[in-house]
Amino acid sequence: MKTENGKPATRFFCKVKLLGSSIISVEVCAMADYLKGVATEHSKGKEQLVSSAMAMLKKYNNQKGTLVSKGEPTKKRKTSTGTGFFISNDGFVLTNSHVIKGSSKISIILNDKSVSATLVDHDPSNDIALLKVDKAVEGLSIELKNKTKQGTAIAILGYPNIGLQGNEQKATFGYVNANSGIQGDTRYFQIDSPIQPGNSGSPMVNDQGVVIGIASASLNQSAAIEATGTLAQNVNYAVKIAYALPMLINHGVDYIEPAKQKALEKTELIESISNSVVLVVAE
Repeated sequence: MKTENGKPATRFFCKVKLLGSSIISVEVCAMADYLKGVATEHSKGKEQLVSSAMAMLKKYNNQKGTLVSKGEPTKKRKTSTGTGFFISNDGFVLTNSHVIKGSSKISIILNDKSVSATLVDHDPSNDIALLKVDKAVEGLSIELKNKTKQGTAIAILGYPNIGLQGNEQKATFGYVNANSGIQGDTRYFQIDSPIQPGNSGSPMVNDQGVVIGIASASLNQSAAIEATGTLAQNVNYAVKIAYALPMLINHGVDYIEPAKQKALEKTELIESISNSVVLVVAE
């Protein structure tokens, strides 16, 4: 069986750790079905895994020049902000890996109060990080079984440019323009919902309030001009939520599967997810 992009629905993956510029340690391996939302442990030759991991790392590093992340860094990255959202009712939070990269202290703003967060795991290659706070919260459901089609209406809720735009949550709306990102990278959706610095880690939800992606980056305008001679018009990207599944399974996260419900009006939609979206502060 294949995904909507013609790619295999069942894929082999491994959790790897970069020990140096050219040294990779293979840790956990599994087989995942991105349509069924199921992953099982699997084994494979280590040499082949290292070779594959290095190829993926090279591809990711080559793409960083054409993507602009939507975190909000400050000089020397003393403090940066992004957005996160609860993925379970017991305090697990998803955000982008680049939001917390290099930080020694992470917190979230919950009910106008700063709450210390623990970094549980992060996956730089897919730009996903998992945090944990010691709070009972309301997690958002995630879509792991049904295909998200081109043209699907979406909403993004987050904390862009807090120093300029203020601390209130900002909602933007748009559509899934394509089921792949830069150079056909199937880890991403291309979207036209506007995102700004600070939107990194924002949940991208469908019209039922179910998370289908994580807002991550925009097309680099300088790269667009160099390649085409023109500015890119509202070309943004979100990591597909299925790529967080291995991390959630590895750490026993009790993620929430969606219940059938009708499409919500925009005001109802934002209200239904707002309490589950938080400001992430990395120092």
